[in-house]
Amino acid sequence: EVKTALKELLSVQKVELGIIDDAVKLMDLGDSHSKDALQAQTNAQNAWKISAYNYDRAIKIYEKALTMAKDLGADSAIKDISKQITIASGKQKEALGYEKKLNL
Repeated sequence: EVKTALKELLSVQKVELGIIDDAVKLMDLGDSHSKDALQAQTNAQNAWKISAYNYDRAIKIYEKALTMAKDLGADSAIKDISKQITIASGKQKEALGYEKKLNL
């Protein structure tokens, strides 16, 4: 009887240890996914930051081109370039907004 009781006790302890092992594995899996999510967020944030920078550079070039078009009196070019500046400014603002949202 003592032998049976000891076997039962050991069996219960093995089950308890197995449950703890399952929990540890799930914690490790959660940690792994959290790390992956954080890396993806960092990558996305950097991509939006680079996009905003490139839009800013485009705006500066468009502004120089607009000055030249005005100096030449090229009304059609002035209109087209002004439109591109507006579009680039909107995209830059959007990129900065997403970059800010991803900043924790």
